[in-house]
Amino acid sequence: MTDPDYTQGLLAAYEDEVIGEAYFGGLAAHFPVEAQRDKLALLAEVERYTAGVLRLLVERHGLASRLVPVLHELGRTEATAWHGGGWRGLMQEMAGNYQVYVEEFRALERVAPDDDRPALARLTQHELLIIGFAEKELAGGADSLDAIRRFLECDPPAGGTGGPD
Repeated sequence: MTDPDYTQGLLAAYEDEVIGEAYFGGLAAHFPVEAQRDKLALLAEVERYTAGVLRLLVERHGLASRLVPVLHELGRTEATAWHGGGWRGLMQEMAGNYQVYVEEFRALERVAPDDDRPALARLTQHELLIIGFAEKELAGGADSLDAIRRFLECDPPAGGTGGPD
C-alpha cells in the first residue's frame, strides 16, 4: 500500500507542474523582449513535459486531479499577479526561491515506491535546471537554455506528455 502522504505529495507536484506551464506562459505578457518571451515559452514546455511524466504516476496510483483548464487558469492568474521587477527580478526570484521545490521533490523521492523514483528524479532534475538557467541568466551566460534543451530531448522515463484538456 502506498503512503497517503506520498500520493498527496505526488498529486500536488503534478498539479503544480500543470499550473507552472500556464504561469511561465502567462509571464511572457510582462516582457516586451522577444528573446525573454521565447525563454519563458521553453520553461513552460519544461513544466508541460514534467507534468506529463508525473501524470503517468498519478494515473498509476488512481489519483484524481483537478481538470487541466482549471489548473491552467490558476497559473495564468499567478502570472497576471506577478509583482514585476523586470527580467533580472524574475531570475533572482527563481534562483533564490526555487530551491525549496528541489527539497520538496527530493523528500518525495525518498518516500516513493521504487517504480516511481526515475520519474521523480526527472522532477527534481527539471527544477535544478530551471534554477541553473536563472543563475546563468543573472551571470550573463551565453546559452542559459542549453541544459534545458537537452533535458527536453530525452525520452521521459515512463513516456507520456501533458494531460487532457
